[in-house]
Amino acid sequence: RKYLHERNIKTQTLRSFGLGYSLKGWENFISYAKSRNLNIDKCIQLGLIGKNSEGRLFDKLPGRLIFPIFSPNGRVVAFAGRVLPSKAGSSDEPKDAGAKYINSPESLIYIKGRLISLYQSGIKNVVAVSGTALTDDQVQLLSRYTKNVVLLFDADSAGIKASMRSIEILLKRDMEIKIVSLPKEEDPDSFVNKFGKEEFEELIKRAENFLEYETKHYESQGKFDDPATSAEAIRDLVKPVALISDELKRNLLIRNIAQKFNLREKLIESELDKQIKQIKRFEKPDVKVIQSRRAEEKAPTLIDATTEISPVLYNLEKEILKLLFEADKPVAELIFNHLHPEDFTNSLNRELFERVRDEFENEDNFTTSGLVSALKDETKETYVRELTFDKYSVSSSWEDRFPSITAEMTLMKFAKDTVMKFVIERIEKRIQSNRREIELSDDERKQIELMKANNELEREKKRIREELI
Repeated sequence: RKYLHERNIKTQTLRSFGLGYSLKGWENFISYAKSRNLNIDKCIQLGLIGKNSEGRLFDKLPGRLIFPIFSPNGRVVAFAGRVLPSKAGSSDEPKDAGAKYINSPESLIYIKGRLISLYQSGIKNVVAVSGTALTDDQVQLLSRYTKNVVLLFDADSAGIKASMRSIEILLKRDMEIKIVSLPKEEDPDSFVNKFGKEEFEELIKRAENFLEYETKHYESQGKFDDPATSAEAIRDLVKPVALISDELKRNLLIRNIAQKFNLREKLIESELDKQIKQIKRFEKPDVKVIQSRRAEEKAPTLIDATTEISPVLYNLEKEILKLLFEADKPVAELIFNHLHPEDFTNSLNRELFERVRDEFENEDNFTTSGLVSALKDETKETYVRELTFDKYSVSSSWEDRFPSITAEMTLMKFAKDTVMKFVIERIEKRIQSNRREIELSDDERKQIELMKANNELEREKKRIREELI
């Protein structure tokens, strides 16, 4: 209490944010948990209790100031424990106390990259990222409450780099961004305590537009002193502008850049168009639609343009098909044991996979030419020929590293790696989808069900890795 008093944390603030203290000693919480019949295994999973190599239990946060971390609906889902100084009034950390902060590990109910922990230093509507870089999921959660954001960063190089990364994530969510740089050696808590709430609010009022902030940063680095570095810096200024979906807002910012550097607006617009095209190229799969040379204008598209297809998954689907066209029976069995037609995003890849599986099950002597002739569709035939034209060849790197390895073993290794990547990529997509649904849902029961589902998916990822490595 004396330490918190000296840090100017008011009693009401302590109560509002549930700050507390964990008693010194290695079994105080364990004894409490047992007296309340709490599930010890769950306490271990949640990072409240540890277990050493000999199986002995111990408290994870003894003798620390405790900060509860809340979910958006007000439930405590994790804790952060701060080591206290050796004596009140001292800034010295106690010897052998471990890390300054210990945070709860990620769990079924706590994902660090998604939750935002709240704190109060006399200023409301403030959020602090809990020990991680700002993430897209955090910004999505924040956007439910406001579109106006003032970023507050340390003035050191690490703080500047963090601000640059955060700007891009926020712009993708159409947030209105301004930035404040704190004086050197100051953090939000120390600044408020030293200069007061009114001075802090004045600092916020002087917040800069993100474009002004980045321009000043490049100026301080001398990037506009040389034509080569100047051109690169201007390109870097255009990059975040390209992330803004509002065309009017984009045009105003582009005009601002052109006027500041006395450049033709058309020149900056041309650079903007390049950046926008590059962003779109990364957001959408770069998939060639293969058509018959003789029916170039009439051939149907092989991929439904309305379906969003992961470029990673699409390429892995093609690798799986190539393997099947070249594979012997053991490799084919490996693939069919782990993959099913419905796993394929692209309809033609799905059809080909199903045909190959049926052929393998019904015939001893499978050939690609037999499959091609059975398709009876010129466009599809061309697609298969394109897949199989460049024969899959084994990299010599495996043979160099393992001189006794056979070609068949190397092919099997490649097949295992490809299948593992394919399965894990699909699982990751499902996890991300569940996380987005959790953020958008206000139904606590549904959130818990989705969290449980993600927990199972994480276990499935681990099982697949262990099985196929």
